[in-house]
Amino acid sequence: MRARTKQLLLLIVTCLTLGACSVEGRQAVDFLWPDLNDPYVAATRTWSRSQTLYDGVNAEFTAVATLASSDWREAYAQRYGEVYGLTPQEQQDFLDDQMRAHERETTFIVAVSGAKRELTRLAPRLKTWRITVQNDGRTVLPQEVRPLQEEDWSSERLAAFFPHHTRWQKYYFIRFEPLSAGPVRLMVSGPAGRVAFDWQNYK
Repeated sequence: MRARTKQLLLLIVTCLTLGACSVEGRQAVDFLWPDLNDPYVAATRTWSRSQTLYDGVNAEFTAVATLASSDWREAYAQRYGEVYGLTPQEQQDFLDDQMRAHERETTFIVAVSGAKRELTRLAPRLKTWRITVQNDGRTVLPQEVRPLQEEDWSSERLAAFFPHHTRWQKYYFIRFEPLSAGPVRLMVSGPAGRVAFDWQNYK
């Protein structure tokens, strides 16, 4: 496998250098890095932000926040249809459901991991963290902070829909009232510190 990988890398470098072998080069890239040309992976990376709090040199808390924009929901609906083999009508119905949800609320999918278990608990009643959004000159509190249940979201399902998934993460859906188009900042603040996630062109 290592020898084949080296051969493919050499092929890519040669093709890029000579401006030839475009088809073979693309095939090699797809083999080595299949996610590079995946529209859903690209959309998820575009709408995801990552931040880490450190205790000295050690990572104390890491969060990856994905903002469910209209573009992301459209890509998610496409991936959902591919994963579950939906018919064209079923996929259209699922996309319509996603767009209606987008009109009702603004949702963040937040994956957290930490050296201490209590730091991965985002429920407001625990007062470990305070979660807010800044948008259009306002500070808004969430309507719901809901952990994803393992019986509904297996590790395999998480990996299928979230390219940054690791088995140490805990996932939450965080719902807000519909936000205005434009800049959005999600804040997670508490005694352990503060992380901020910024998006400039939400819609």
